Amino acid sequence: MKIRNIFTLVVVSMFIISCAKKPVPVDAPVEEVKVVEVDDLTLLKQQTELNNPFVVEAKNQLSRFVGDKNFDNYITQRNILKCHGNTKQSECVLNFYLTEYYRLKMDSQAKKTVIEVQEAQKVSTKLDNSEENTQHYCELSTNLVNLLYTKPTSQSVAYYQQQLKLDNSQLVSLIQEIKKDSYSHFLISENATVADEMKTDYLNKCLIEPKANIINYTTIFR
Repeated sequence: MKIRNIFTLVVVSMFIISCAKKPVPVDAPVEEVKVVEVDDLTLLKQQTELNNPFVVEAKNQLSRFVGDKNFDNYITQRNILKCHGNTKQSECVLNFYLTEYYRLKMDSQAKKTVIEVQEAQKVSTKLDNSEENTQHYCELSTNLVNLLYTKPTSQSVAYYQQQLKLDNSQLVSLIQEIKKDSYSHFLISENATVADEMKTDYLNKCLIEPKANIINYTTIFR
């Protein structure tokens, strides 16, 4: 065999061996396609608002009334999803927005009217600050103050509370205010007649300045 042929055989053999040692290529991993799920509410809004300014305006009108943060929760609770898949989906959503807006608006106006009527009734039941009424309520106020200085646990306190239209928090505030007057309490403990003098002084002062001394004046008088 010629040397050239031997050399050719050796080269071919080496090529075959090198090819055998190369790793078989592995297909590159296929990237996973992320599927973005759109909830029914978002999809419904997208479909019905597309090129439909009437739906957009009705939605914005209701959103301003309800508040942006609560809007999605509100319309979901009010069952807007009943329009999902409706053959007239945009019309259904438009009617929903308009119906909810006018329902809330009417409820708000009704509540406002009720409050106005109640306030008017309160005013109508208030008294004129006539001399007779002033005298009467100055005496009631004086008696209550005297009781709170001398017998704060007396059952009569409840009577004066009712007559002067005081709620519990107002009465508690008045009791706490009188408790802070430690000097007057000391004088009364030393001499009980001090309470009578204070009572007379309070009544006289009340008759001169009823608005400042009749307890709960603004609720009782016009």
